[in-house]
Amino acid sequence: MERVTFYCYANKTRSPGMKAYADFLKPEGYDVVTDSAGVSRRTMERLQGASRTRASSWLVRKMESRGILQIRGHVPKLATPELVADSKWNLAATRMVRDKLLELYPEHGDIILTLKGFLGYGEGDDPALDIRDPCTPEGNSSDWYVQGKVMKDTEEAQDMFLEEVERLIREFWSKYMPGL
Repeated sequence: MERVTFYCYANKTRSPGMKAYADFLKPEGYDVVTDSAGVSRRTMERLQGASRTRASSWLVRKMESRGILQIRGHVPKLATPELVADSKWNLAATRMVRDKLLELYPEHGDIILTLKGFLGYGEGDDPALDIRDPCTPEGNSSDWYVQGKVMKDTEEAQDMFLEEVERLIREFWSKYMPGL
């Protein structure tokens, strides 16, 4: 059985959304497990508490309204050496997350990419490789959770995020399983 793991900063929005869409859109009969994790130990430690140990509430609400129930029960977790090593692909939401994974697990550099990089959207430091975080002012701030700068983003930004993730995951399955 193959494993594909999706990563973001704190495993609360982008990577659980990617995983839930991957599970929802996965072709029947395909023997692959998906997972998700975050890369910031500091953020994970600061997010302890009942409401902070789940996926973003708006993400759960919007995904469930689209019939995607795979997001229920998500508990954020941190990337581990075993998770990275056991995955055929480790796909990050952003270049920053990809670079953190490469720093932590350089021996697995050949299986660590951004999702958009895997799909051929660019290489290296190309900003086109990032999936924008709909909950931050700049889209990819590395310390917004820690500083408490979570912004209530618009419904439009959240919907655009979900549409982008759905499109990318559809492309992912088409590339991962040619001929679908």
